[in-house]
Amino acid sequence: MAFGKHNLEPQIVEEETDEENTEETDVVEKIENDDEKNIENIEKSTEGISIQEGVAETNEDDEEEFEEVGYDDRDMPISYQATLKQHSRLVNTIHIDPAGSRMVTGGLDHEMRLWDFNSMDDTFRSFRTIKPFEGYGIVDAKFSLTGDRILVASSCQSAKMCDRDGHTICDYSKGDPYLRDKKNTKGHTHAIMAADWHPFDGNTFITSGMDSTVRIWDVENDKSQKSIIVIKGKAAKRPAVSAVAYKNDASVIASGSDDGTIRLWNAKGPFVVPIKNKMAHEADKYITSLSFSLDGNLLLSRSWDNTLKVWDMRNFNDPLFKYENLPNVFEKTCAMFSPDNKLFMTGTSAKKGSGESGRVIAYETTTGQVLNNIDLADGSVVKLYWHKRLNQIFAGSSGGSVAALYDKERSHKGVLCCVKRHFTSKIESFVSADKKVYAPNSLPLFKEQTPYSLKEKRAQERYNYAKSKRPELPNEAKTKGSKLGDAYTQHLVQMLRKEAYGDESDPRAALMKYAKMAEENPEFVAHAYKRTQPVALFETGEYTEFEVKRHKPE
Repeated sequence: MAFGKHNLEPQIVEEETDEENTEETDVVEKIENDDEKNIENIEKSTEGISIQEGVAETNEDDEEEFEEVGYDDRDMPISYQATLKQHSRLVNTIHIDPAGSRMVTGGLDHEMRLWDFNSMDDTFRSFRTIKPFEGYGIVDAKFSLTGDRILVASSCQSAKMCDRDGHTICDYSKGDPYLRDKKNTKGHTHAIMAADWHPFDGNTFITSGMDSTVRIWDVENDKSQKSIIVIKGKAAKRPAVSAVAYKNDASVIASGSDDGTIRLWNAKGPFVVPIKNKMAHEADKYITSLSFSLDGNLLLSRSWDNTLKVWDMRNFNDPLFKYENLPNVFEKTCAMFSPDNKLFMTGTSAKKGSGESGRVIAYETTTGQVLNNIDLADGSVVKLYWHKRLNQIFAGSSGGSVAALYDKERSHKGVLCCVKRHFTSKIESFVSADKKVYAPNSLPLFKEQTPYSLKEKRAQERYNYAKSKRPELPNEAKTKGSKLGDAYTQHLVQMLRKEAYGDESDPRAALMKYAKMAEENPEFVAHAYKRTQPVALFETGEYTEFEVKRHKPE
C-alpha cells in the first residue's frame, strides 16, 4: 500500500448478531465471562471483534490489509476494562514508574494522586492525594528514569520536584514578569503548559510555557534554568508553547505553539534558529501533543484544528498521514505511539449533552489504517498512556476517571493484581471487663510537678480569664464609659489647690478674703501712692463737662 495522505473518518461497524456465528459471540461475551479462554484460536476472518462497552470492530476491507502486515488487533490489551475514579475534574496527566508498581495522575481539580498497584484492591483507591500548587491545575506529572522522583508542572510559573511518595524536594524558580527580554529571566514568567524528562539523563528535564519559551533545567539547580529557547512568531508575536518533546536519542527538541507551527531544535544548541520550522496546523490553534516514535523517524502532532498528523523526520515537508474530523477541545489531548512502535493512537472529545462519548482510536503505523475504535463512557478522552512492562493502556477522561484497559493473558501485574484483591471490611471486636482498676498514681493529686508541667500549667492559665485578669489601671483616659474624667496630673493639682485655698467654687468670694490683708499690708503698687495719694481714687463711670469736651468724637 502506497504512503500518502489519508482523510479517514473512523467508522464504527455495527455488531453482527448471527446466532450461528458462535465463535464471534464467544468473543463478545468474553468481557462478562471469565471462563472464556483460547482466544487466539479464533479465525482472523471474523468480520468484527467487539469489546465491552463500545469497543468498535474493524471492517472487512481493513482485515485483509492487517493480514498482509501480520498484525492482529487482538494484540492490543483491550479485552477488559477497569475504572479508577477519584478525580473530580479532567485528568491531564498519567504516568507509571518503570517498574510498573506506582502510578501518578493529575488534573484540573488541583490534585495529584498516587496509586500503588501492589496494595490497591478492587475498589481502586489512591493511597495519597496531594495539592502541590494550591489553586492551580496539574499540567504534567512524570516519574524519572529510576522512578525515585516525580516531576510536577502546573499552570503556574514554577515546576516542582517530589519524591515517589509525593513529598516536595524543591521548587524551581519563577521569572520576573516585568523583564521584556525573556533570556534574562531565571524561570517562566507565565503559566507552564508542558514538561518532559530527558530520554536518558536523569538530571535534566524540559518545560515550555505561555511566555514563548522552552527551558532546559538541571535537577540540582532550582535557582535558574540551564538553557533557554525563545520562540519568535511572525510580526513580532509571542506564541505560547503548548507542547514539547525530546527525540529518543536526545538529539532533537520539538516544540509546538498556538500559531500552528512545529519547530525542531538541535538539543546541543545554539538555540537561535530552529533546524526546521513548519506551519503544520491552523493558526491560532493549540498543538496539544507531540510524540516521537521509538526509532525517531516519525513524529505525531495533535491540534485544536481536529486533525492528527504523522510526520516523517527524513522528509518534513508534507505529512505522511493526515486524519481529520477528530474532535479536540482540550489543551492536553494526547497522541502517542505504542511501546513496540506498531501502533499509534489518539483520543477524541465529545460535546456535553450530546449523548456521545470520547473514543480511543488506534492506527497501524506502516499502513496508516484504522485498527480499533474504542468508546469510553465517561466524557472525552484526553490523556493516553501505554506501559510497556505491564502491557496495559490507561486513558484519562474529562469526567475525572481513568480507564485501565488490559488483557488477562497478555497483561502482567498492574490492574490485574488489584482485580484479584477484593475489598474486605474490618471487623472490630469489643472486650468489656466488669472489674474496676484503680490507678492512684495517675490522679492529678499524686502527680509530681516537673518544670515542664509547671510551664505547661502556666500556659494553660493564660487562657483562664479569672486567673489571667489584668488589674484595672488608673484613669488616664479622657473618658470612662459615658462620664468625663481628668488626667492623673490634673487630679494631683486639684488636690494641692484644695489644701492651699480650700474648696471654693466662687472665685470673687475667695479673692475678697484677702482684700483687708492687702489693705493693711500692701506689697506691690500701694507703696508708690502711699504719700501722694493715700486715698485711692477709682473711676466711677461719670464724666465732667470739661472731660466731655475733650472727648474725641468717633
